[in-house]
Amino acid sequence: YLLGLSYFREKFGARPRTAYNFDSFGHAEGFPQILRGCGMDSYIFCRPDHGTHDLPVGAFRWSDRSGTEIVARRSDDHYLSNWGIRETLDAWVPHYEREPETMILWGVGNHGGGVTRAQYAELRRYMKEHPQYEWHHSTPEEFFAAVRRRSAELPEVENEIQNSFPGCYTSMSRVKRAHRAAESLMRTTENLCALAWWHGLAPYPAEELQSAWRDILFCEFHDILPGSCVPAGEKDTLLMMGHAQEKLRRTRLATLLRVLSQEAKPAAGEVPIFITNPHGFRLRTMVEFEYNIAQDFEAWGELILRRAGRPYPFQVIKAENNIGRQWRTRMAVRVDLAPWEILRLDASYRSVPRVPAPRRPRATRSALRLRSRSLTIQINPRTGLVDFAGLNGSRRSLVGPEAFRPVLFEDLDHSWTSGDPSQIDSIEPRGVWSQAPAWTRPTQRFRLATAKEAAQISPLATDKWLGKPGTAAQPLRIIEEGPVCTSIEAMFVCGPSVVVRHYVFGKRDGSFEVRDRVFFNHKDQMLKLDVPLGFTPTEGISEAPYSAVRRSPTRRYEEQTNQRWVVARGPEGYVAALSTGSCAHNLTQSHLCLNILRSPAYASMRVTPGDAWSDHRFLPRHDQGEHEVGFQFLFGRRFVEREVSQAATVFNATPYYQVF
Repeated sequence: YLLGLSYFREKFGARPRTAYNFDSFGHAEGFPQILRGCGMDSYIFCRPDHGTHDLPVGAFRWSDRSGTEIVARRSDDHYLSNWGIRETLDAWVPHYEREPETMILWGVGNHGGGVTRAQYAELRRYMKEHPQYEWHHSTPEEFFAAVRRRSAELPEVENEIQNSFPGCYTSMSRVKRAHRAAESLMRTTENLCALAWWHGLAPYPAEELQSAWRDILFCEFHDILPGSCVPAGEKDTLLMMGHAQEKLRRTRLATLLRVLSQEAKPAAGEVPIFITNPHGFRLRTMVEFEYNIAQDFEAWGELILRRAGRPYPFQVIKAENNIGRQWRTRMAVRVDLAPWEILRLDASYRSVPRVPAPRRPRATRSALRLRSRSLTIQINPRTGLVDFAGLNGSRRSLVGPEAFRPVLFEDLDHSWTSGDPSQIDSIEPRGVWSQAPAWTRPTQRFRLATAKEAAQISPLATDKWLGKPGTAAQPLRIIEEGPVCTSIEAMFVCGPSVVVRHYVFGKRDGSFEVRDRVFFNHKDQMLKLDVPLGFTPTEGISEAPYSAVRRSPTRRYEEQTNQRWVVARGPEGYVAALSTGSCAHNLTQSHLCLNILRSPAYASMRVTPGDAWSDHRFLPRHDQGEHEVGFQFLFGRRFVEREVSQAATVFNATPYYQVF
């Protein structure tokens, strides 16, 4: 809004009061609050389409759960005067005849655009032929000024106005994840830069931030963020999001170096590492960081970590490289940071004759029982899935058996709309528009790989070079074990697709993450993470812009939107799922399913069988290949929105580290 209002002031010397989203795929809880907060008094939109979502004909008063209200109107005619002025008015003027004043939007394009001389001439002829109406060339602001004179008579609509083209809540997930990452990086960068400026440590980098904001906001445009553009659009978007993130990283680093300029220099052989809490609330979490230690590459040594001269607990975990030894190392530490605090840790190295290789337990049932002070997780050694997740002191699991399984739903070849093709006639998909039947069940399920399949997924040096019979590869292994965390690796397969998963469990706080590396090769399928619930949910709660929306569970797997978190809640407790890029889910009476990927053809809608252009050649599809996705799960007895919201904020904008 700031950018848009600045543009109108610069170019037109005007300050609009009417907002519009002609082709937004639904409207979230909390949006009236945003509109009002940005000085808007009225709003025009087109979707969800007339005939797919019940709304009053004409203007109405729309409010969200904050009580904020705005006058809104759906343009049922969709600005569709590209079909011809006469046809449009013949169809829609009678539709609006109960409105004392009505509004017809005209222009070239399926949602509007510039007018033409031919259209204008046709419009004048039509006006003369229909003298029973009083016609005005006008503006939206003038229309709503007339409407507000009878605002007390307007019908009322509350909460979200959903759904429309729900396939776009998942389509082209690389774009969605890149956008989320850029938004989160902008948050941490702006926070640091504002504080540094406030304390007189650095100038505010307005130009750099404005450049990155323009990249982010451009990529929110239609049909970019919805994931319904062509391959070239996807490539351009990822490049632009990369440009925004690189600009922000450089800006944040330049500011951070100024903030740290008064820090004491390290002693010989020490490597200073600074961990920043970018949030205005206290933060207790696990942080992972890598650094090159000051040592001879061939030497053996013991790693030491200190804070203000005192030993600081840590756990060595595998670095991203595969060189061996300790030339570059990765650590996991537990931090407790005040708002905006920057923690300094000094890493050093002490030579010893030899450091023993880490010993990790076998993946037995007892070793796969993970405990913290608050939570117990049981992973099944036979399936690699979670059979129990319960609060300590309770025998009840908040999830059902075989939880967190990747599953597939057969989907439409339709970039905009998702749904169950088995419920549609074989010819009828050409007529599918903004909605399709919801699914009744998953159509395929991933299973734990065999040892032979695990060896094919990731060939091991032990198998390739020692010449022993059999294979050292295993589909389920404990790969990290120490005082800070336990990490368990599981490999799942389904046809041509593979999921390599890391369960990461925090020893002290019971934090529980599912980190999936997905090799996705299915076509016309929706990939979801299935969480069977150990209780009957009474409601779902999902983050919405500046709000949260409450919904009842559905009988089928119906698509619902969310931002960074979604909660399934019942009398026994709740399960909260935090994500870094999943924007939709299903909550049935027994399952919470979180969307990950879908694979229609690019910009595909109602392709006709036998079509000469699209039905006789290879069609590239969305989201093929390798993806990294992450979820964090919270379990509790009493849901507190602030706690879950802050956890999601941290999960998306983690404390960042800098090796100085």
